[in-house]
Amino acid sequence: MKSKELNAQEEFKKGVDAYHKYNYTEAVSWYKKAAEQGYAYAIAALKRLEEESLDED
Repeated sequence: MKSKELNAQEEFKKGVDAYHKYNYTEAVSWYKKAAEQGYAYAIAALKRLEEESLDED
């Protein structure tokens, strides 16, 4: 792994940090990167955000 590449857990953490700063677009971007690597917490976070957005409609 190259030093500049992030693993799924690190990407998820960046997503959590963005989420706590109310930057949902950035959070989703990081969650998707982690989810593409099969990181279950990121997949769950994306699902939760999707459900929350559907509840607002």
